[in-house]
Amino acid sequence: MPSINFCARITARIVQPTAAGNPIGVESKMPGKAVAPERVQVNKNQLMNDIRDAVVLQVTSPVVSNAVRLLEQNALRAMDALHIACALEWKADLFVTADNRQLAAAKSSGLLTEFVGSKK
Repeated sequence: MPSINFCARITARIVQPTAAGNPIGVESKMPGKAVAPERVQVNKNQLMNDIRDAVVLQVTSPVVSNAVRLLEQNALRAMDALHIACALEWKADLFVTADNRQLAAAKSSGLLTEFVGSKK
């Protein structure tokens, strides 16, 4: 089976109840958008289904070293650099991303890439 590193942005986070006792819900990173509390479990189930066959990679010293090098050479977020570094260390057959900066850094690092985001 081919090795694929798929990097997806988490666009929502679980919001804990406030001191006032507001219910748990999901708040989107997009201003003015929110996910209804009843969708929280559906979203969790979808995530677990998506990663059911995933292999969790170890963040080893070489991965950290590569991530630091990537950060020095590219305009990346730390987690984006770690994703690319893991793909390099574990020799991913394909690196899939929806982030333009991550795509450019992965390509320049020699990874075979596929862009799944919207073209701007």
